[in-house]
Amino acid sequence: MDLCQACGNRSIDAVIASADCQRQGNEKHCTTCCACTTSAAALKEPQDGPAGAVVFEDALLARTVLQNLDPLHCYETIALVCIHMKLACADERLWHAVLDRWPCCDVNIQDVRYVGRSLAGRHRVLHVQSVILANAQFYKHCASRKCSHEQADSLIAQDSSVIHPQSTCSHGQRALESWYHILCTFEDDIPLSCIRQRWRVDDNLAMVTCGEDYGSRVVEATNVYEHRQGVWQLVHHQSGEAHRIVR
Repeated sequence: MDLCQACGNRSIDAVIASADCQRQGNEKHCTTCCACTTSAAALKEPQDGPAGAVVFEDALLARTVLQNLDPLHCYETIALVCIHMKLACADERLWHAVLDRWPCCDVNIQDVRYVGRSLAGRHRVLHVQSVILANAQFYKHCASRKCSHEQADSLIAQDSSVIHPQSTCSHGQRALESWYHILCTFEDDIPLSCIRQRWRVDDNLAMVTCGEDYGSRVVEATNVYEHRQGVWQLVHHQSGEAHRIVR
């Protein structure tokens, strides 16, 4: 048996006292989230999961994990935890908390809102994540300028429209040709990052307002994506340099 240093209680398994329990010291009983109690969060390796995967059986701990892991880079880890937490992770609020805390995990994102009606829980997170990744891939191609025509065609819709800075609106093939001249030059990389992203994601459409940071200047932009046959494609882009800031 192991002895909890915070409360003095004994436990058959390894003891990990909670912060609340540690603050109470030996004068009070463990709180419900202390690992000494029967309702504590037990950590163990799932038999059917990869090494390092952890099963959390306590809903409070599960919520903390889902809120603090970065969904952009740790989604598979979150999904694995969610699958093995069974009833605890059946609570859709755990997954919705991931969207609420997304700006805390990515400095380039200021707001993420799902405004659709058909998706919830893990499927909602995966849906939103996929369009954010599509937008990230678009700006990666813009920065590298080493995109093939096939890659551009897969990301940008054939019937898309675009308004480049100081240009009129282009549609269809004309718009696509303008993207070829930007994305497929195979010239040197340029410094570019997509900042101040504010997302509104529906079931089939998504819009992001953002800033295109070139280092020496920032261009204001709006991108609209449409979900077609399981893939997000850019259907409209508009950008222009801001001459003044409207407060």
